[in-house]
Amino acid sequence: PYFWAFSFFMIVMISLGVSALSVGLGAAYPDFSTDNPAKIVSSFGGTLNFVLSFIFILFLVSLNSIPFYLWLIDKSINKIKFLRFLRLTLLWSGAITFFAVFFPLKYGIRKISNLQM
Repeated sequence: PYFWAFSFFMIVMISLGVSALSVGLGAAYPDFSTDNPAKIVSSFGGTLNFVLSFIFILFLVSLNSIPFYLWLIDKSINKIKFLRFLRLTLLWSGAITFFAVFFPLKYGIRKISNLQM
């Protein structure tokens, strides 16, 4: 049950974070002048979205793999310590996801509301 719940929680957090980064940065750095949607990916906003999403996913997966490595592979912690450590890493992951959702969306709303067309 730990792996199932952990996987579900990680999928939800990564989905929320990457979606919010994409929407927020897409609103902050729109490119209305191009006719080709493929050029949007290579624009500043698209590249920034790719890099920040990659860093976000890498950080969450790396952070949350530590307790599983210590419990299953290294066998240096018991089940009680594993659950405490897992709770701590999931709490940190939730906080990181909150910032990855809140700040890009807030920044995108502020930039799009100041946009003059």
